[in-house]
Amino acid sequence: MKKYFYLLLLIVLLGACNSNKESSTFGAKEKERTKIVPVEHLVDSLYKNKVIDVFHMSEFVTLAKQFAENYPEDEMAPHYLFKAGVLSMAMAEAANNKTEIVRFAQDAIHVFNNIQKVYPDFENVKLCMYNRGVVYDNILHDYRSAEIEFRDYIHKYPNDANTEWLIEYVDKHLGKTPDELASEIIVDSGKN
Repeated sequence: MKKYFYLLLLIVLLGACNSNKESSTFGAKEKERTKIVPVEHLVDSLYKNKVIDVFHMSEFVTLAKQFAENYPEDEMAPHYLFKAGVLSMAMAEAANNKTEIVRFAQDAIHVFNNIQKVYPDFENVKLCMYNRGVVYDNILHDYRSAEIEFRDYIHKYPNDANTEWLIEYVDKHLGKTPDELASEIIVDSGKN
């Protein structure tokens, strides 16, 4: 009888330990969420008002990447990461020196790659591919990589609403300076 009592006690204790472990994991997750949500609201407001605050935006990017690394199964993880990628793009576009431009741009590319790899069913996964093309094209001026990303998008999403104009962009305009594009418009308008 004593053996059964000790066995039952052991089972109860093990169950309690597992419950405490799950509870502490839930508590840690909620603690991280309470850090990220106010920063998210702040950077959303800044971004909507076209204000690039590198300190707070970088803080959000760091928190988003940590949250996704710690809780990859959480439904908010890909959303946080996507926002982190978009903010990294914005910081790259606003950066004043080459080092920061490259750092933020590469961070955006890495985040978008990670989303596509870890969350292939995420609703904005095709925008990850498109945004990588934009980073290569408009920020890094790596037109070969931009073309690869855009053509991959075209191939994967042939019926997407953006595919038709993207084909024309890649075939006729990719890699051209604003002056070159303006001169083409002037030439084309003179033909009509």
